[in-house]
Amino acid sequence: VGEQVRAARDAIRDVFFRAGMGITGANALIAESGTVMMATNEGNGRLTSSLPPVHVILAGIEKLVPTYEDAMAQLRVLGRSATAQRITVYTTFIHGPSPGHEQHLVLVDNGRRAMRDRPEFREALHCIRCAACANVCPPYREVGGHVFGHIYSGAIGLVVTPFIHGLDAGAGPQSLCLSCNACETVCPVGIPLPRQILDVRAMVVQQRGMKRTKRAILTAYARPNVMNILFKIGTRAQYAVTRGRPLIRGKHLPVLNSQTRWRSLPTLAQRPLRERLSSTPVSAPGSAPASPPSGVIPNAAAGLSVALFPGCMTDRIYPEQGEAIATVLGGLGVHVVAPDALHCCGLIPQNSGDLAHAKTMARHTIRALERVEADYIVSGSASCVAMMGQDYVHLFRGDRVWRPRAEAIARKITDFTSFLVNVARLEPGSLVSRSGDRRSLTYHDSCQGLNALGLSSEPRRLIRDVMGDDLTELPENTLCCGFGGSFSFEHPAVSRRLLDRKLDNAETTGTRLIVSDNQGCIMHLRGGIDASGRQIEVRHIAELIAERIREADRGTNS
Repeated sequence: VGEQVRAARDAIRDVFFRAGMGITGANALIAESGTVMMATNEGNGRLTSSLPPVHVILAGIEKLVPTYEDAMAQLRVLGRSATAQRITVYTTFIHGPSPGHEQHLVLVDNGRRAMRDRPEFREALHCIRCAACANVCPPYREVGGHVFGHIYSGAIGLVVTPFIHGLDAGAGPQSLCLSCNACETVCPVGIPLPRQILDVRAMVVQQRGMKRTKRAILTAYARPNVMNILFKIGTRAQYAVTRGRPLIRGKHLPVLNSQTRWRSLPTLAQRPLRERLSSTPVSAPGSAPASPPSGVIPNAAAGLSVALFPGCMTDRIYPEQGEAIATVLGGLGVHVVAPDALHCCGLIPQNSGDLAHAKTMARHTIRALERVEADYIVSGSASCVAMMGQDYVHLFRGDRVWRPRAEAIARKITDFTSFLVNVARLEPGSLVSRSGDRRSLTYHDSCQGLNALGLSSEPRRLIRDVMGDDLTELPENTLCCGFGGSFSFEHPAVSRRLLDRKLDNAETTGTRLIVSDNQGCIMHLRGGIDASGRQIEVRHIAELIAERIREADRGTNS
């Protein structure tokens, strides 16, 4: 390698000496002095700017900064975010040409003013080109920059490409984003990349449309009555394929071989949660308890009223998880209300770029929740909480009627684990098994829970401290499982690689139980485990807590 480096250096150095012009970019153009700041690691940038007699600096207009202080603020975070260095190897400040040399500065617009004039995209111009977003992007790590981008790659490339190179250049790459939100957690300047990528996706759909099949599915999904009929038909018809089995394997449905040969798919529940809640201690909307329920576990939430938002996957596929949430809340003395006429929160069409249907579903959800008097809205789906707590406000930006109503919902919505930790404030040891049983498990952080909602300590506190179970951390616990909603159906090869990596990591823990807080992840993990023949169970954290609540209830009544 050393000899190769020396040979390359000698060859390149000769090119520098013979060149009549050197063209570089710039990290910052300092307005107060006319100085150009350039940060590199291999040194060729410094040679390009100093050896040839003519130096041309080609830079976007967003590189203009007022003062040295602004440039230094950028420099301090650039090395750390790009290459984990305190400072880059070569930091060059160029203040005019050397004697006998020429220097020319070319400022480039190429759509940047158009971005500046769009408030939802303006912050992307703050990018310092550190590529931290690419470093943590799961699909980017699998397919590389030549696929995940045009000229500008990574998450930031998905945002700027439609403006700089046109929508046609950005339409394909943007579909590779699975909305894991990892990019936003590492961006040193706080660009809301996940939201902006969805806005780009909406632009693509608005100007280019979407596949007819997907459009038909979303159109039907936006109509609750239609979906109720289709789900009832599907529940009955699936028996011909499943014969009562809980999962659909590849051999059962060859037409979906690309989806089922590596991941079994779930079946629809015989009775959705909305029907099953009648057998659990849940009230109808608008009713109030005659007296505050006492609960079986001392906590700070007893007597509060909670509207339970299950999410469509809990309602139609995993109703037992919704029942577990209701059992836990009821066991804490919380008055649980099941709102009427709930459907999808709108996440599915929003992530598909179909804002019209996303707004239709969001309005339907807001109306249903407004009819309920509750102190909190609780959901066991981190994705639904992120949608209702964060995305609704952006979805209805500029809408004087619906934005305030969306903000009111956002103030009330909270995820299940946050409610138990921050509102109920369960004490350590309060749900330890009376038999002394300590479950051994690992925890899968859903992307929406970890990256969008910032949940990390909450589920771990419940598992370790409150229930006293043995938690072995999952290697690469921040890595996406590869579900991403429709992403796993549209890009199965990428999704499969991410899923295999997640399951391989789970097996290294030596546990046989994965716990999570998100139904999409649970579906994906269970499907991959079944298809690969692994012996691992996947459960929602609410199911584990409900078991301890029932145990405590039996102890109280015995």
